Amino acid sequence: MIFLETQSSPNSSNLKTEENKELPSDVFTHLTENAYDIENPPARLTVWDFGGQSVYYNTHHTFLSSRAIYILAIDMSLDLTDRLEDQWHSAEQFSGTVLDYTVYWIDTIHTYASQQDKSEDGVSSPRIIIVCTHKDKYLENVPKERHEEKINAYFSTLRQHIQQKRSGVHVDPCFFAIDNTCQDEDHEITDLRRYVMKIAESQKSWGEKNPIRWSRLEDELELRQPPEKRKKKLIQYGELKKLALEGGMQDENELNSFLLFHHDIGDLLHPQRFGDLLHSQTVDLSDIVILNPWWLIDTFKSIITVDKHHVKTKGSLYWFALKRGILDERLLDELWGDDSELKPILISAMVKFNILLEQNLSTTEEPTCRQFYVPTLLPIYKNPASVVGSEDTLFIQGKDNFMPHVLFNRLTVKLVQNSTSTGRKVLRRRRDFFLFKNELYYDYAVFAIDPLRGARCALRKSIDSSCIELIPLYPPGAKFDATIQGAYDKFKGHVVTVLQELMKSICPHLQLEWCVRDPRNPKKLMAIDPKETDLTASGLPEDSVYRLWFMPSSSEKVHGASPSAVRSSSDAGDAIETACKGFPREPGIVTVFPACKANEHYPPFIAVLVSIEFCGNKVTEYEGFTVNYYSWDMPDMEAQIAIFSQEAEENPIPPEKSTEFGQVIQRVSQGLFANHRNLTIISASPVKVTGGKISCMPCIVLYCHTKGVVPLGESLFPESIEGFPVDVREGYVLLSMNNGQSQNPAVHLGQSATFYSDPLRMGCSIGRRGLNLTGTLGMFVEHGGSTCFLTCSHVLGIPPPAIDTEVCQPSDADQEANHHNRLVSETVDSSSRARICGVVKERVFRNVDIKGGQYGIDAALITVKDRGTYGIPAGLDPQRLRDLKITENKLTFTREAYIECSEDLSTHVLFKCGRTTGLTKGIATFVGGAAYQPCTVEYCSDVGWTFQDTLSSMVEVCAPRTSSSAMFADCGDSGAAVFYLKNGKPYIMGMVVARTSYFSALVSPIWPILEHFNIESPREEEDMETE
Repeated sequence: MIFLETQSSPNSSNLKTEENKELPSDVFTHLTENAYDIENPPARLTVWDFGGQSVYYNTHHTFLSSRAIYILAIDMSLDLTDRLEDQWHSAEQFSGTVLDYTVYWIDTIHTYASQQDKSEDGVSSPRIIIVCTHKDKYLENVPKERHEEKINAYFSTLRQHIQQKRSGVHVDPCFFAIDNTCQDEDHEITDLRRYVMKIAESQKSWGEKNPIRWSRLEDELELRQPPEKRKKKLIQYGELKKLALEGGMQDENELNSFLLFHHDIGDLLHPQRFGDLLHSQTVDLSDIVILNPWWLIDTFKSIITVDKHHVKTKGSLYWFALKRGILDERLLDELWGDDSELKPILISAMVKFNILLEQNLSTTEEPTCRQFYVPTLLPIYKNPASVVGSEDTLFIQGKDNFMPHVLFNRLTVKLVQNSTSTGRKVLRRRRDFFLFKNELYYDYAVFAIDPLRGARCALRKSIDSSCIELIPLYPPGAKFDATIQGAYDKFKGHVVTVLQELMKSICPHLQLEWCVRDPRNPKKLMAIDPKETDLTASGLPEDSVYRLWFMPSSSEKVHGASPSAVRSSSDAGDAIETACKGFPREPGIVTVFPACKANEHYPPFIAVLVSIEFCGNKVTEYEGFTVNYYSWDMPDMEAQIAIFSQEAEENPIPPEKSTEFGQVIQRVSQGLFANHRNLTIISASPVKVTGGKISCMPCIVLYCHTKGVVPLGESLFPESIEGFPVDVREGYVLLSMNNGQSQNPAVHLGQSATFYSDPLRMGCSIGRRGLNLTGTLGMFVEHGGSTCFLTCSHVLGIPPPAIDTEVCQPSDADQEANHHNRLVSETVDSSSRARICGVVKERVFRNVDIKGGQYGIDAALITVKDRGTYGIPAGLDPQRLRDLKITENKLTFTREAYIECSEDLSTHVLFKCGRTTGLTKGIATFVGGAAYQPCTVEYCSDVGWTFQDTLSSMVEVCAPRTSSSAMFADCGDSGAAVFYLKNGKPYIMGMVVARTSYFSALVSPIWPILEHFNIESPREEEDMETE
């Protein structure tokens, strides 16, 4: 989109001031010396070119103006129905036709425009001129005598669609078709230039009268100079005010009028234009005026840009984190060079424009450098929990089915800022809301709205961006509890307040309405008015979404209270141990222990590890000891940056070195875990990170929850182990079952992974009957004459399930969600025994000695009951198959899907079919055998069972660095078979058991599992044919 702006010059009628006094002599002299033609003032057009990719959407409104003339360029070599794919985000989320994008831009200009006056020809301002490019290609095979006819037919089709939109009133009736091969010779180019000037001269703002004394300040600020010739990038308001008064301006009000005028025509950026958006706690942006908006745009696009323009930083340590939406402050020194001294101002501007969002780490320590979310670069939410939403989903829909993309990102950023403001005296009190477990994506975010009751709310932007979904996530049976209803009503109020504030500044003409699913046709939305909607007439039942969101009961008793503090008797021998034992355990506190700093020069203190759910007060002292808080589930970015670095991908650990690392880890893991309670994972890496720099150095990696904090009485992590260097990083393990949150993947080819499947398929949703956990059906095997399948033991519950425990397909959580969304037939309800697909035959969740080595096995063998089996996995998304260049016939798992444990996995691309993330691609980063202790705090504390063993010999797998998907596996994928393709056939090498906080997956090798269960080979599927 090309943006043009007109600016008038001073008019001769303004040679006198408002009081009819003569112009000051120095101002008159300044004008005559600069040879202004007062009677025939010059015209100046400023051309701005905006990128059309989704990555830029969050910055457009900053520079749009109602004074502008917009040129919307359309490639007419493409058919209006051809689909275009976005260059940053996935085609699944950002794929539309040429016509879709055309209408989107017209709607965008309509909603952003603050003034919409009509001209004499009936076109509303701002005016949009349609320019169709690539006329040469469009007419390539058309006889010359039919050129005009062909172009007019294209214009006619385009006009018909545009005229159906309310925003079409901005579109000029005159369309242009441009030949891209002969710009200087094509008469359409000349006609377009003349037409733009004609339209500009007809604008109400053309010839607008401004005091001629303004010209002196304009020259002083070089506003009439091209951007590259302007010496100053910004100016302090106090200095500007002094220049204005010296130049003849009467007062500060006139200066503000001057600034607003030049802001609207694109010469500068004036803080008053954005109200309180430009106030910062670190830098007072209200005291700054940007004199060169192009300079600011250049700083924006150094971060917010498509992949091909990030050449400068692609080799940087922090580039890979930026590609996944996380900006490390240290990257800005590389990006901005000479402008790095202005970094505080630029960061504050981008934070206040909601282009950046500072991460709020739950720690009392000063971070070495800040990290920011970049909302527009965040990945698309791959876990499809909210693709459809529950029956209680509330929709905020834009009328005419339009809502600008920027609104969702601004909304989520504002909600996170409001919930974590450092200015609050009390942080996260009960019933306050906050971002839940770092769940922030480009199109999805989860907020905890009542942590004591487990109530959360997901916000999701619909695929077509026409609405924002509010998806309630609450404990079973708590839907109409008074506390739950009150929490949702309060959160809805927060959302509405923030939306209203945002719409005033960025899309004043946008109209929104509440919607729910139409009970008569769940595929459609029904607009509701909380004050007027007749529940009976609309068909909404009494226990519907309407009651949850709009009828909170204040008469019901509020249940639940905070757990009382836990204290123990005093131990005179060790006061700090006693203080830790007596420290109040509020919700969100994971563990409390005495600690010291790694440099050993600090006195002991109380270390408190807190999860993102922590909502209590942070005390600085307890029983005479200093208290420091550390985040348990928000590690720094170092591990993610290292594992996804170009150096790591291009220099994998050689097979012989990987084997050696694995042997060392097997020998030392038990002792290290026993002596270091902070330790979570032991692995190996081809790179080492020192002082923020990556070096190619194969090393053993020790992952921990908090670096630099040593439990009292424990030694520091070793600097080397058996001669190998050690790298310490922050990170932890999460078992990859889904812990009670319903998942609803989109319907894929053949069979969705969460639907009832008969016959059974690999990749299906499975779970223990009566337990709200979900995992994945792995591979089929023959055992003792019976057809069985494998999955993870922890998927069926912790502690491990009893023999003959019933297993369901789909899981209880998925089946309940399917019925809420009316996605499946009611013939198989949540209580039906028809969902039982098998019973537990054997299970193991520990280290097992096999052939002289220790292998961690987390597996369950399930005997199939009352269903057949099918060789092609469930949930194969046709688009994903095309992206990965895989045909469905290559994914037929028969007796050809056999095992070769001698293969060097580092040479293969790995795949897996999981219930949550479907078909994904990965690479093995360490095959020698990582070791970890399963995190049992979240999953085991309520059943009184703690896992003590270490699981060894895990293969670590991550998504390729260039993949659009950040994770190889996610929660709900536990049990998924991992395989590679060789000679067109799948070879199963392992099973997903866990994922890490830095987005890798831990995969248990398949052959030890088969060996332990005495399974000779994968079962042969008979008569496998494609459905």
